[in-house]
Amino acid sequence: MTNKIRKAIKTRKENLLLRLMENGSVLAKPMIRTDKIKYDYSDKIQGMNFGGIGVVLTFFENSGLVKLLDDNLNFFKIHKPYHESDHVLNLILNTLCGGECLDDLELLRNNPAYLDALGAVRIPDPTTAGDFLRRFDEDSIMELLKINNEINQRVWKFGNIKTKKEIGIIDIDGKLEKTFGECKEGIDMTYKGFWGFSNLLLTEATTGVHLYSICRPGNFLSQTDATKWINKGIKLVSDNFLKLYLRGDSAYSLTKNFDEWDRDLVTFTFGYDAHPNIVEIAKSIENKAWKRIYRTKIEGKTLREKKQRYKEQKVIEREYLNKRLEREYVSEIEYKPGKCKNNYRLIIVKKILKVSQGYLNLGKEIRYFFYITNDREKTPEEIVKFIRERCNHENKIEQMANGVHAMKMPVSELKANWAYMVISMMAWNIKCWLGMVNPDKDLGREMIKMEFKKFRNRIINFTTQIVKAGRQTIFRVINYHPDLEAIFKLFENIKKMEMKPG
Repeated sequence: MTNKIRKAIKTRKENLLLRLMENGSVLAKPMIRTDKIKYDYSDKIQGMNFGGIGVVLTFFENSGLVKLLDDNLNFFKIHKPYHESDHVLNLILNTLCGGECLDDLELLRNNPAYLDALGAVRIPDPTTAGDFLRRFDEDSIMELLKINNEINQRVWKFGNIKTKKEIGIIDIDGKLEKTFGECKEGIDMTYKGFWGFSNLLLTEATTGVHLYSICRPGNFLSQTDATKWINKGIKLVSDNFLKLYLRGDSAYSLTKNFDEWDRDLVTFTFGYDAHPNIVEIAKSIENKAWKRIYRTKIEGKTLREKKQRYKEQKVIEREYLNKRLEREYVSEIEYKPGKCKNNYRLIIVKKILKVSQGYLNLGKEIRYFFYITNDREKTPEEIVKFIRERCNHENKIEQMANGVHAMKMPVSELKANWAYMVISMMAWNIKCWLGMVNPDKDLGREMIKMEFKKFRNRIINFTTQIVKAGRQTIFRVINYHPDLEAIFKLFENIKKMEMKPG
């Protein structure tokens, strides 16, 4: 970043801060003026609201993603006019620019400034994009997943942020996605009683990236084929991290695999179903063997006046049955599941619930929750805290559904929708990849944790004028943006990077 740019950003920032300073003067009219509006049209200058895609396009090239797509997705004998990478990047960019479906491509392809920013004469329309997705079979989807994970490995290796690089954590969970379409291949009745799909997702927790996303028919159980994908994730992460943890709820507590994972030095922690026999064991544990658990308070949270709990008040007024956690305890035993040869730690959480109806106290209720693990290092309290951190994975799944809209199922064919899910997953991973290569490590870590909408608003959405000069495409920033300096530094860092195979 040149001194000229740095000085211009500083001046704009100072002017804005002066403007935003509190002004106690009394105004005769409202601050927001709604009169004297006029529209005009520029016949020479063109701009767009997606200035951050210049950073993304540079990452596409320097990470090797473009080459990987064209070398491994062999759909076309003749490129008339689009290459395989054109189609995939077109869909990724659509998501990064706020598109929620294939039809949103139409707005982008009719934006000359956007086309110039890409250096493209034209880009695929929604119908062409749908036809491209229909070319995918399971083998080509596997290639797409391999490409995604090749970039994962390159960024893990060359990224500036070594977020606990010695520790890799695989989170696994499913997502039942409701659909109202009747012509969607794979639609079926889920175990929750609605029509939809039963998707499976694996992420690496410390760097926020998705490893695998699998689109499955709605009647699939959570654990169906889960072993296959877990083992793929284990191989990928163990090749890139010094220590591997595997984490999931009781649906993925696949006991027949425990001994093998334990032998391969995979440290696993899963929820475990409350079978009657282990509930009886938990009830027989002596009081002195239980240790009180205290919920960790959020650090740095400022203390404010405690607000009235309106929801709780309504529950009381309407005399709903109410169960609230009063306290909880933890203990552990050695336990050998029926399909295992080895013993494992069974962590038991006992929750004491206060039961009431209206203002009437109905007494206490005790519930037991179980977690099974081969982790011999952590205390029972640490195990409970570790498994509860899975909520971050559930947030990532929610972002897949409603952030990048990966589960929209835009076409009728199951494999085509699976391909769309993987491509949308890569749009999410762009956020994490840029975070890991960000020279500003604090902002980088923040980017990894950001919701997708916030990432778009902070890194992608700012106004630029697109200027063609010689053989260059210049993204000329028009308005001040608080993250401009950080974005310029990120761009310069990516330009210098040349990521080689992981």
